[in-house]
Amino acid sequence: MTRSKPADGTRSKRQRDAATKGRDELAAVLCQRRAASVTKRLVFAYGLLVLVLVGFPLLYTRAEDNGLIPPAPQLLSASSVGVTLTNMLLVSSSVVFIGAHVSASRASHRQWVLEQLRQRTGKHDGDSVSAALADLERDVIGRGDALRFPLLASLGLLGLFLAIRYLPPRLVQLLLGAYVAMAALVSLTSTLSPLLDMIETRLRRSRARSLGLLLSQRLSLFSDTLAFHGRDLVSMTVAAPLLYAYRGANGLSAAVLNNVFAASLGVAGIDLLAIGDFQTAVVLLLGLFFYDIFWVFGSESIFGDNVMVSVARGIDGPFKFVFYRPRTRLGATRETSMLGLGDLVIPGLFVALMFRFDNRRAPSCGLATATPYFWTSYLAYALGMVATFLAMAVFHVAQPALLYLVPLCLAAPLTRAWFAGELRSLWHYREPDLDSKQASVSRSN
Repeated sequence: MTRSKPADGTRSKRQRDAATKGRDELAAVLCQRRAASVTKRLVFAYGLLVLVLVGFPLLYTRAEDNGLIPPAPQLLSASSVGVTLTNMLLVSSSVVFIGAHVSASRASHRQWVLEQLRQRTGKHDGDSVSAALADLERDVIGRGDALRFPLLASLGLLGLFLAIRYLPPRLVQLLLGAYVAMAALVSLTSTLSPLLDMIETRLRRSRARSLGLLLSQRLSLFSDTLAFHGRDLVSMTVAAPLLYAYRGANGLSAAVLNNVFAASLGVAGIDLLAIGDFQTAVVLLLGLFFYDIFWVFGSESIFGDNVMVSVARGIDGPFKFVFYRPRTRLGATRETSMLGLGDLVIPGLFVALMFRFDNRRAPSCGLATATPYFWTSYLAYALGMVATFLAMAVFHVAQPALLYLVPLCLAAPLTRAWFAGELRSLWHYREPDLDSKQASVSRSN
């Protein structure tokens, strides 16, 4: 009798170990499926973005020049509004979609790395964590940053306006040229990296495993602070010729390349920045809501000109999207519509936060199967873009996009949380893997 107890205890321990192993294997399979689903979404979104950035404007203008598409007799005709709205909506929604997914993937990978380190060492060793997460860090927007952001953005916008008004245009473009070139090159390289990550994973599972390892190889130049991967070199070889072509382009080709770099800046901004909690997101969006309204509608009475529009028109660079409208008659000059980069990045940060809020339900791998808050806020963003463009087309004046985007983007997930009984969870949501950064930012403020 006394000998059977250890045997029973050993058997029960083996059963528990087998059950634990089975759960871990099942969780790993589910995580792989969720990651594969996210990868498919990203591949589709990247393809759609390339199509609407490059293929759509080139094919449409070529067909219009050849007489295959008749000119729109008025700028407010159904064809003119429909073409421009479709192009603008597809570009903006694709950038936000890609940025939110890349941001969520970065957060889930970070969570997975931390979990692996915890299982191996039993605790978070500072040096090992810093080395493992070197490529997964993001700048976290804290409460103080959210409060200061509208003021700092206003000072920057006013400074650009005064520079355009009182400095020679050539000098302004020269001063901004180097910054634009570096930002465009780095952002496009960063945007292409997730796509190369997918290719790298496929290669490492195929016969071309050595090529996949080469893409993932971490290289250092002079020190670890200048470290990069093989895929970054590949991305740079693609981005550099595009940047060279952009600097010498004009007309439609300049607009297309401008939008390519603007899209890459938008994706990189959503990916590399993060709002750590929902309340900070509310403060940031409401502050920029009033900022956008003032500088579009209220600045002309004070400064004698619309500051926001003057800066957008006075600076050439991928800080805005440029969309060509259909011609009103054969041979006429095409009118353009502009969309500021901030109208994508700011709501995109909120949509990415909602995606990560959905993923809190999947602590094992950080990727949830159901993402209702992401889709709710994402569709609200698309609806806000439609409202912005229609208001611009009807009233014939520039519109502050955040006037329409902020109320819709905030109201949609809050309403969803109210009906789902998760309003308290949403309001107090705080990302656990960003707590340490958020706390340090708050202390510094």
